[in-house]
Amino acid sequence: LNQDEGWYLYAANLVAEGQVPYRDFFFTQGPVMPWVYSAFAGIWKTWGLLGARVFTLGLGVLGMLLAMGLARRLAPDGQKGAAGLIVLFLLGCNLYHLYYVAIPKTYALASLFVLAGFFLATFDSLFCALGAGILFAFAAGTRISLGAILPVVGFGLLLARRWRALFGFCLGGFGGLALVYGPFLC
Repeated sequence: LNQDEGWYLYAANLVAEGQVPYRDFFFTQGPVMPWVYSAFAGIWKTWGLLGARVFTLGLGVLGMLLAMGLARRLAPDGQKGAAGLIVLFLLGCNLYHLYYVAIPKTYALASLFVLAGFFLATFDSLFCALGAGILFAFAAGTRISLGAILPVVGFGLLLARRWRALFGFCLGGFGGLALVYGPFLC
């Protein structure tokens, strides 16, 4: 048993009961994980810790599929299939990775947001850049240390001179951060 997973599930249960992180109980990460997991609290109320681990592993598998899709998207023509399979096998055969995306902590959900954000950032679209900014903000709202990813990606878009993408990314990132952390500023 990893003690942290019990605390994360406890926070999700408290949110499911109507309590608010930071105001009603102490919580060391961003509020997104308890918000998301509270919607699925019935799983571990019925199936216990095993149910929570299976749910979390499902999020981790979705993240691995997004990593595979990202590799396929970035690989040169003729190597897309191999790139996707290599990434999927590397993640799926790495016991440390599987452990961290199976325990109900922030890793699986945060990686899902990060990988979805990077996937959307590869498209040359204002809408996709907006979505990427929101997803990275949600990642920072899941695991606070991921807040550093927002300026790094923004700087990368600036260096690449992808002005439309940078505008959408900043709008999505600031809007997402306001949605996640704004309610706690009052």
